Amino acid sequence: MMLFSEKTQLNRIIPKAKFMKLAGLSTAVRKEFQNNVDRLILANILRKDTININPGKNLNEIDVFEFLLKEKTISDNLIREIDSAIPKYILFVFKYKDEIQIAISYKEKLASGDKFKVLKIYRSEWQNEESVLLELNGLDLDTVFNGFISQISNGKIEINEEISIKTAIEKSVEIEKLQRKIEQLKNKIKREPQFNRQLMFKNELKQLQQELNKGVANG
Repeated sequence: MMLFSEKTQLNRIIPKAKFMKLAGLSTAVRKEFQNNVDRLILANILRKDTININPGKNLNEIDVFEFLLKEKTISDNLIREIDSAIPKYILFVFKYKDEIQIAISYKEKLASGDKFKVLKIYRSEWQNEESVLLELNGLDLDTVFNGFISQISNGKIEINEEISIKTAIEKSVEIEKLQRKIEQLKNKIKREPQFNRQLMFKNELKQLQQELNKGVANG
């Protein structure tokens, strides 16, 4: 698989123990990493001298980490802890046999130190590695990275001049929360034997659906 040009390729194997120590992974995530990640590779570096795209306000480079997995599963917690701890902007490529999943997160630097807060993680579907494609769109690395988020989110995040990516992501997170609440409430209604409580839940459901419709329309 070659997501990006040969000029970007590094293909440096990173010792797992060294990486886990550097990232300061929790016990649970360290166990998952040790048990399920067969090999970790710094596959590509995207920056001005490798893709001829200028640095952005926030990004000087994008690092592509390739995880060769023993099982076709990886947790959001693993992505979140790595991306929170490492002061780099990362594109995660998970490989299991001949299938690939790409993940990326939107994160913000905390006021003190080099730590980040991950606001949202996006993943592609698992695909045959020959069919995976990411386009390099943008005049600087900020817009390239945001473009990756848009592509990997499968259209959930649309980048335009009228709304910042942070605002777009915050809106999508709120919509997802409302959708989860609506599903939970629908299940409550199905299980509730008392008619008066059903009516109460249905009124709550109606309000949530109105909020959801308003949020989608304003998005």
